[in-house]
Amino acid sequence: MSLVTKLIRYGKKRYVEYKYKKAHDYCANVFRMRLIKNNIPVDEPAPGENEYVKFWQQFHKRVEPYTYRYFHRLLNNDPRIIPEDIANRYIEPILNPIRYRGFYSDKNTYRFYIEPKESIPFAWCYRSLGGNLHSMDENGADALSFDLTARQLASIVDDSVKKLVLKPTVNSNSGHGVLLFTRDNDVFTTSDGVELSGLFLKSYGNDFVLQEALTQHPYLQQFSTTSINTMRIMTYRSVVDDSICVIAAGLRVGNNGSFVDNLFAGGCFVPIDIRNGKLDKVLYNRFWQTTTMMNGVDFAASCYILPFWKIAAEFAKRVAAQVPYARLLAQDILVDVNNCPRLIEFNVDDFDWAMAMACTRDVPFGKKFEEVIAYCLQHK
Repeated sequence: MSLVTKLIRYGKKRYVEYKYKKAHDYCANVFRMRLIKNNIPVDEPAPGENEYVKFWQQFHKRVEPYTYRYFHRLLNNDPRIIPEDIANRYIEPILNPIRYRGFYSDKNTYRFYIEPKESIPFAWCYRSLGGNLHSMDENGADALSFDLTARQLASIVDDSVKKLVLKPTVNSNSGHGVLLFTRDNDVFTTSDGVELSGLFLKSYGNDFVLQEALTQHPYLQQFSTTSINTMRIMTYRSVVDDSICVIAAGLRVGNNGSFVDNLFAGGCFVPIDIRNGKLDKVLYNRFWQTTTMMNGVDFAASCYILPFWKIAAEFAKRVAAQVPYARLLAQDILVDVNNCPRLIEFNVDDFDWAMAMACTRDVPFGKKFEEVIAYCLQHK
Protein backbone atom coordinates (compact mmCIF):
# COMPACT_ATOMS: atom_id res chain seq x y z
CA MET A 1 0.00 0.00 0.00
CA SER A 2 1.44 3.36 -1.03
CA LEU A 3 1.97 6.22 1.38
CA VAL A 4 -0.64 8.31 -0.46
CA THR A 5 -3.25 5.57 -0.08
CA LYS A 6 -2.45 5.24 3.60
CA LEU A 7 -2.83 9.00 4.10
CA ILE A 8 -6.16 9.04 2.27
CA ARG A 9 -7.51 6.17 4.36
CA TYR A 10 -6.24 7.80 7.54
CA GLY A 11 -7.92 11.07 6.57
CA LYS A 12 -11.23 9.31 5.84
CA LYS A 13 -11.09 7.50 9.17
CA ARG A 14 -10.42 10.74 11.04
CA TYR A 15 -13.32 12.43 9.22
CA VAL A 16 -15.72 9.58 10.04
CA GLU A 17 -14.71 9.74 13.70
CA TYR A 18 -15.16 13.52 13.70
CA LYS A 19 -18.68 13.22 12.27
CA TYR A 20 -19.60 10.52 14.76
CA LYS A 21 -18.30 12.58 17.67
CA LYS A 22 -20.45 15.52 16.57
CA ALA A 23 -23.53 13.28 16.39
CA HIS A 24 -22.64 11.63 19.69
CA ASP A 25 -22.19 14.92 21.55
CA TYR A 26 -25.32 16.50 20.07
CA CYS A 27 -27.57 13.52 20.85
CA ALA A 28 -26.09 13.16 24.31
CA ASN A 29 -26.78 16.82 25.10
CA VAL A 30 -30.37 16.59 23.81
CA PHE A 31 -31.20 13.65 26.04
CA ARG A 32 -29.32 15.07 29.02
CA MET A 33 -31.64 18.07 28.80
CA ARG A 34 -34.67 15.77 28.63
CA LEU A 35 -33.51 13.94 31.73
CA ILE A 36 -33.01 17.22 33.59
CA LYS A 37 -36.44 18.52 32.58
CA ASN A 38 -38.04 15.30 33.84
CA ASN A 39 -36.10 15.20 37.12
CA ILE A 40 -34.40 11.94 36.15
CA PRO A 41 -30.85 11.44 37.49
CA VAL A 42 -28.50 12.40 34.68
CA ASP A 43 -25.27 10.73 35.73
CA GLU A 44 -26.70 7.71 37.51
CA PRO A 45 -26.48 4.45 35.50
CA ALA A 46 -29.80 2.70 35.00
CA PRO A 47 -30.52 -1.02 35.55
CA GLY A 48 -29.42 -3.00 32.50
CA GLU A 49 -27.30 -0.17 31.08
CA ASN A 50 -24.20 -2.34 30.70
CA GLU A 51 -26.08 -4.78 28.46
CA TYR A 52 -27.39 -1.84 26.41
CA VAL A 53 -23.90 -0.40 25.89
CA LYS A 54 -22.45 -3.80 25.02
CA PHE A 55 -25.19 -4.47 22.45
CA TRP A 56 -24.66 -1.18 20.60
CA GLN A 57 -20.88 -1.34 20.70
CA GLN A 58 -21.29 -3.60 17.67
CA PHE A 59 -21.44 -0.30 15.79
CA HIS A 60 -19.13 1.97 17.78
CA LYS A 61 -17.21 1.85 21.02
CA ARG A 62 -18.79 5.11 22.19
CA VAL A 63 -22.48 4.79 23.05
CA GLU A 64 -24.37 7.60 24.73
CA PRO A 65 -26.31 6.28 27.78
CA TYR A 66 -28.89 9.04 28.18
CA THR A 67 -31.43 7.67 25.72
CA TYR A 68 -31.46 4.45 27.71
CA ARG A 69 -31.70 6.28 31.03
CA TYR A 70 -34.89 7.95 29.80
CA PHE A 71 -36.53 5.00 28.08
CA HIS A 72 -35.53 2.00 30.20
CA ARG A 73 -38.61 2.36 32.41
CA LEU A 74 -40.90 2.60 29.42
CA LEU A 75 -39.35 -0.36 27.59
CA ASN A 76 -38.58 -2.64 30.53
CA ASN A 77 -34.77 -2.35 30.49
CA ASP A 78 -34.58 -3.58 26.89
CA PRO A 79 -30.95 -3.31 25.67
CA ARG A 80 -32.27 -2.76 22.14
CA ILE A 81 -33.40 0.77 23.03
CA ILE A 82 -31.78 2.60 20.16
CA PRO A 83 -29.24 5.35 20.94
CA GLU A 84 -29.76 8.49 18.88
CA ASP A 85 -26.08 8.77 17.98
CA ILE A 86 -25.83 5.22 16.63
CA ALA A 87 -29.07 5.68 14.71
CA ASN A 88 -27.91 9.00 13.27
CA ARG A 89 -24.54 7.74 12.00
CA TYR A 90 -24.95 4.01 11.39
CA ILE A 91 -28.61 3.24 10.66
CA GLU A 92 -30.15 6.23 8.89
CA PRO A 93 -27.34 6.66 6.32
CA ILE A 94 -27.61 2.98 5.36
CA LEU A 95 -31.40 2.78 5.13
CA ASN A 96 -31.67 6.27 3.61
CA PRO A 97 -28.46 6.88 1.60
CA ILE A 98 -27.25 10.46 1.92
CA ARG A 99 -26.74 10.88 -1.84
CA TYR A 100 -30.52 10.88 -2.41
CA ARG A 101 -31.53 13.08 0.49
CA GLY A 102 -31.11 16.42 -1.26
CA PHE A 103 -33.75 15.54 -3.84
CA TYR A 104 -36.19 13.94 -1.44
CA SER A 105 -35.80 16.73 1.12
CA ASP A 106 -36.97 19.40 -1.33
CA LYS A 107 -40.74 19.73 -0.99
CA ASN A 108 -40.91 21.36 -4.40
CA THR A 109 -40.09 18.00 -5.97
CA TYR A 110 -43.19 16.22 -4.67
CA ARG A 111 -45.26 17.25 -7.68
CA PHE A 112 -42.93 15.30 -9.97
CA TYR A 113 -43.47 11.85 -8.48
CA ILE A 114 -46.17 11.76 -5.76
CA GLU A 115 -49.45 10.39 -7.08
CA PRO A 116 -52.25 11.20 -7.14
CA LYS A 117 -51.46 14.89 -7.50
CA GLU A 118 -54.47 15.75 -5.36
CA SER A 119 -52.79 14.14 -2.36
CA ILE A 120 -50.40 17.09 -1.97
CA PRO A 121 -51.57 20.68 -1.34
CA PHE A 122 -52.01 22.65 -4.56
CA ALA A 123 -49.16 25.11 -5.17
CA TRP A 124 -50.16 28.52 -6.48
CA CYS A 125 -46.55 29.49 -6.99
CA TYR A 126 -43.06 28.37 -6.05
CA ARG A 127 -39.37 29.16 -6.32
CA SER A 128 -36.45 26.75 -6.56
CA LEU A 129 -32.68 27.29 -6.30
CA GLY A 130 -33.08 31.05 -6.18
CA GLY A 131 -34.54 31.11 -9.68
CA ASN A 132 -37.64 32.71 -11.09
CA LEU A 133 -41.03 32.78 -9.45
CA HIS A 134 -43.42 30.35 -11.12
CA SER A 135 -47.14 29.89 -10.96
CA MET A 136 -48.88 26.53 -11.33
CA ASP A 137 -51.92 25.90 -13.48
CA GLU A 138 -53.37 23.09 -15.54
CA ASN A 139 -50.90 23.85 -18.33
CA GLY A 140 -47.83 23.58 -16.12
CA ALA A 141 -45.52 26.27 -14.75
CA ASP A 142 -45.53 29.88 -15.93
CA ALA A 143 -42.93 32.46 -14.98
CA LEU A 144 -44.04 35.35 -12.78
CA SER A 145 -42.39 38.66 -12.06
CA PHE A 146 -41.12 39.62 -8.63
CA ASP A 147 -42.43 43.10 -9.44
CA LEU A 148 -46.01 41.93 -8.86
CA THR A 149 -47.90 44.06 -6.36
CA ALA A 150 -49.91 42.45 -3.59
CA ARG A 151 -53.12 42.95 -5.60
CA GLN A 152 -51.62 41.51 -8.78
CA LEU A 153 -50.33 38.46 -6.93
CA ALA A 154 -53.70 37.90 -5.27
CA SER A 155 -55.35 38.02 -8.68
CA ILE A 156 -53.71 34.73 -9.75
CA VAL A 157 -55.48 32.96 -6.87
CA ASP A 158 -59.11 31.91 -7.24
CA ASP A 159 -61.52 34.25 -5.47
CA SER A 160 -62.88 31.32 -3.48
CA VAL A 161 -59.50 30.83 -1.78
CA LYS A 162 -59.38 32.70 1.51
CA LYS A 163 -56.13 31.41 3.01
CA LEU A 164 -52.66 30.50 1.74
CA VAL A 165 -49.61 28.94 3.37
CA LEU A 166 -46.06 30.03 2.53
CA LYS A 167 -43.24 27.78 3.67
CA PRO A 168 -39.61 26.96 2.90
CA THR A 169 -39.06 23.80 0.87
CA VAL A 170 -35.47 23.00 1.87
CA ASN A 171 -33.62 23.18 5.18
CA SER A 172 -36.90 23.61 7.01
CA ASN A 173 -37.95 22.01 10.27
CA SER A 174 -40.08 22.55 13.35
CA GLY A 175 -42.41 24.90 11.46
CA HIS A 176 -39.80 27.65 11.18
CA GLY A 177 -40.64 30.20 8.52
CA VAL A 178 -44.18 28.94 7.88
CA LEU A 179 -46.59 31.83 7.35
CA LEU A 180 -50.36 31.92 7.02
CA PHE A 181 -51.88 34.57 4.74
CA THR A 182 -55.57 35.49 4.84
CA ARG A 183 -57.40 37.32 2.05
CA ASP A 184 -58.24 40.86 3.08
CA ASN A 185 -60.18 42.60 0.32
CA ASP A 186 -57.86 42.42 -2.70
CA VAL A 187 -54.66 41.26 -0.99
CA PHE A 188 -53.35 38.48 1.24
CA THR A 189 -51.87 39.51 4.58
CA THR A 190 -50.49 37.84 7.71
CA SER A 191 -51.94 38.48 11.15
CA ASP A 192 -49.13 41.03 11.56
CA GLY A 193 -50.25 42.94 8.50
CA VAL A 194 -47.49 41.78 6.12
CA GLU A 195 -48.75 41.87 2.53
CA LEU A 196 -48.02 39.07 0.10
CA SER A 197 -46.29 40.62 -2.90
CA GLY A 198 -43.66 39.63 -5.41
CA LEU A 199 -41.06 41.72 -3.60
CA PHE A 200 -41.86 39.99 -0.31
CA LEU A 201 -41.50 36.57 -1.93
CA LYS A 202 -38.15 37.55 -3.43
CA SER A 203 -36.85 38.46 0.02
CA TYR A 204 -38.41 35.41 1.68
CA GLY A 205 -35.88 32.92 0.35
CA ASN A 206 -34.53 30.90 -2.56
CA ASP A 207 -36.70 27.81 -2.11
CA PHE A 208 -40.33 28.01 -1.10
CA VAL A 209 -43.88 27.14 -2.05
CA LEU A 210 -47.09 29.14 -1.71
CA GLN A 211 -49.89 26.61 -1.43
CA GLU A 212 -53.48 26.10 -0.42
CA ALA A 213 -54.31 26.14 3.28
CA LEU A 214 -56.01 22.86 4.07
CA THR A 215 -59.05 22.47 6.30
CA GLN A 216 -58.72 19.57 8.69
CA HIS A 217 -61.22 16.81 9.39
CA PRO A 218 -63.90 17.85 11.92
CA TYR A 219 -62.73 15.16 14.34
CA LEU A 220 -59.35 16.91 14.63
CA GLN A 221 -60.91 20.30 15.34
CA GLN A 222 -61.69 19.28 18.91
CA PHE A 223 -57.99 19.07 19.79
CA SER A 224 -56.92 22.47 18.46
CA THR A 225 -59.01 25.01 16.61
CA THR A 226 -56.25 27.29 15.31
CA SER A 227 -53.69 24.78 14.01
CA ILE A 228 -53.97 21.86 11.67
CA ASN A 229 -53.21 18.70 13.61
CA THR A 230 -51.09 16.35 11.55
CA MET A 231 -50.23 12.71 12.07
CA ARG A 232 -46.57 11.77 12.08
CA ILE A 233 -46.68 8.32 10.46
CA MET A 234 -43.38 6.44 10.28
CA THR A 235 -42.94 3.79 7.61
CA TYR A 236 -40.25 1.21 6.93
CA ARG A 237 -39.57 -0.69 3.70
CA SER A 238 -38.04 -4.06 4.52
CA VAL A 239 -34.45 -4.80 3.54
CA VAL A 240 -35.50 -8.44 3.13
CA ASP A 241 -38.59 -8.34 0.90
CA ASP A 242 -39.34 -4.61 0.31
CA SER A 243 -42.69 -4.89 2.06
CA ILE A 244 -43.81 -1.61 3.62
CA CYS A 245 -45.24 -1.30 7.10
CA VAL A 246 -46.15 1.43 9.56
CA ILE A 247 -43.83 1.14 12.55
CA ALA A 248 -45.04 4.06 14.69
CA ALA A 249 -47.38 7.03 14.64
CA GLY A 250 -48.35 10.02 16.75
CA LEU A 251 -50.84 12.87 16.47
CA ARG A 252 -49.30 16.30 16.79
CA VAL A 253 -51.62 18.73 18.55
CA GLY A 254 -50.99 22.43 18.13
CA ASN A 255 -51.28 24.92 20.93
CA ASN A 256 -54.43 27.02 20.65
CA GLY A 257 -53.47 30.35 19.14
CA SER A 258 -50.72 28.85 16.98
CA PHE A 259 -51.08 28.02 13.30
CA VAL A 260 -48.48 25.22 13.35
CA ASP A 261 -48.58 22.05 15.44
CA ASN A 262 -44.85 21.62 16.00
CA LEU A 263 -43.46 20.88 19.43
CA PHE A 264 -41.16 23.92 19.25
CA ALA A 265 -44.24 26.12 18.79
CA GLY A 266 -45.80 24.85 22.03
CA GLY A 267 -47.47 21.77 20.60
CA CYS A 268 -47.46 18.22 21.92
CA PHE A 269 -47.77 14.77 20.42
CA VAL A 270 -49.92 11.91 21.58
CA PRO A 271 -49.08 8.31 20.57
CA ILE A 272 -51.40 6.50 18.15
CA ASP A 273 -51.96 2.77 18.47
CA ILE A 274 -51.08 1.68 14.93
CA ARG A 275 -53.37 -1.34 15.22
CA ASN A 276 -56.58 0.63 15.56
CA GLY A 277 -55.95 4.40 15.61
CA LYS A 278 -56.63 4.78 19.33
CA LEU A 279 -55.00 7.79 20.98
CA ASP A 280 -52.97 7.35 24.13
CA LYS A 281 -53.86 8.97 27.43
CA VAL A 282 -50.54 10.81 27.69
CA LEU A 283 -49.01 13.61 25.60
CA TYR A 284 -45.36 14.65 25.30
CA ASN A 285 -43.99 18.16 24.85
CA ARG A 286 -40.64 19.24 23.35
CA PHE A 287 -38.80 18.36 26.57
CA TRP A 288 -40.53 14.98 26.79
CA GLN A 289 -42.45 16.04 29.84
CA THR A 290 -45.81 14.31 29.98
CA THR A 291 -49.33 15.63 30.50
CA THR A 292 -52.88 14.43 29.96
CA MET A 293 -54.33 17.89 29.24
CA MET A 294 -54.00 19.95 26.06
CA ASN A 295 -56.13 22.94 25.06
CA GLY A 296 -58.65 22.00 27.72
CA VAL A 297 -59.01 18.44 26.40
CA ASP A 298 -58.43 15.69 28.96
CA PHE A 299 -57.03 12.76 27.00
CA ALA A 300 -57.12 10.53 30.09
CA ALA A 301 -60.83 11.06 30.66
CA SER A 302 -62.07 9.85 27.28
CA CYS A 303 -61.27 7.27 24.62
CA TYR A 304 -60.34 8.94 21.35
CA ILE A 305 -60.08 6.79 18.23
CA LEU A 306 -59.22 8.37 14.87
CA PRO A 307 -62.09 7.36 12.54
CA PHE A 308 -59.88 7.70 9.45
CA TRP A 309 -56.83 5.84 10.75
CA LYS A 310 -56.92 2.90 8.32
CA ILE A 311 -57.25 5.27 5.36
CA ALA A 312 -54.30 7.36 6.59
CA ALA A 313 -52.09 4.33 7.30
CA GLU A 314 -52.68 2.85 3.83
CA PHE A 315 -52.01 6.26 2.28
CA ALA A 316 -48.67 6.46 4.12
CA LYS A 317 -47.66 3.09 2.71
CA ARG A 318 -48.59 4.21 -0.82
CA VAL A 319 -46.43 7.31 -0.42
CA ALA A 320 -43.52 5.22 0.85
CA ALA A 321 -43.79 2.99 -2.22
CA GLN A 322 -43.12 6.07 -4.38
CA VAL A 323 -39.86 6.88 -2.59
CA PRO A 324 -37.70 3.91 -3.66
CA TYR A 325 -34.32 5.19 -2.43
CA ALA A 326 -35.31 5.70 1.19
CA ARG A 327 -36.46 2.88 3.43
CA LEU A 328 -37.42 5.12 6.35
CA LEU A 329 -39.96 7.91 6.04
CA ALA A 330 -41.38 10.12 8.75
CA GLN A 331 -44.49 11.45 7.05
CA ASP A 332 -46.65 14.36 8.17
CA ILE A 333 -50.17 13.60 6.99
CA LEU A 334 -53.39 15.54 7.42
CA VAL A 335 -56.87 14.17 6.82
CA ASP A 336 -58.92 17.00 5.36
CA VAL A 337 -62.53 18.01 5.70
CA ASN A 338 -63.46 15.64 2.84
CA ASN A 339 -61.93 12.65 4.67
CA CYS A 340 -59.00 12.57 2.22
CA PRO A 341 -55.43 12.08 3.47
CA ARG A 342 -53.02 14.78 2.29
CA LEU A 343 -49.25 14.67 2.42
CA ILE A 344 -47.84 17.80 4.06
CA GLU A 345 -44.23 16.60 3.92
CA PHE A 346 -41.94 13.72 4.76
CA ASN A 347 -38.48 13.52 6.28
CA VAL A 348 -35.67 11.24 5.13
CA ASP A 349 -33.16 12.31 7.77
CA ASP A 350 -33.22 13.08 11.50
CA PHE A 351 -35.72 10.27 11.92
CA ASP A 352 -37.37 10.73 15.32
CA TRP A 353 -36.34 7.50 17.02
CA ALA A 354 -37.39 8.72 20.45
CA MET A 355 -40.89 9.50 19.21
CA ALA A 356 -41.08 6.06 17.61
CA MET A 357 -40.23 4.36 20.90
CA ALA A 358 -42.58 6.55 22.93
CA CYS A 359 -45.45 5.90 20.55
CA THR A 360 -45.07 2.13 20.39
CA ARG A 361 -43.65 1.39 23.86
CA ASP A 362 -41.32 -0.89 21.90
CA VAL A 363 -37.99 -0.85 20.10
CA PRO A 364 -38.07 0.64 16.59
CA PHE A 365 -39.09 -1.76 13.80
CA GLY A 366 -40.73 -4.19 16.24
CA LYS A 367 -40.45 -7.74 14.89
CA LYS A 368 -38.24 -6.48 12.06
CA PHE A 369 -35.61 -5.08 14.42
CA GLU A 370 -33.18 -7.98 13.93
CA GLU A 371 -33.25 -7.77 10.13
CA VAL A 372 -32.45 -4.06 10.26
CA ILE A 373 -29.54 -4.48 12.67
CA ALA A 374 -28.08 -7.39 10.68
CA TYR A 375 -28.38 -5.40 7.43
CA CYS A 376 -26.80 -2.25 8.89
CA LEU A 377 -23.92 -4.20 10.44
CA GLN A 378 -23.32 -5.92 7.11
CA HIS A 379 -23.15 -2.56 5.30
CA LYS A 380 -21.42 -0.62 8.07
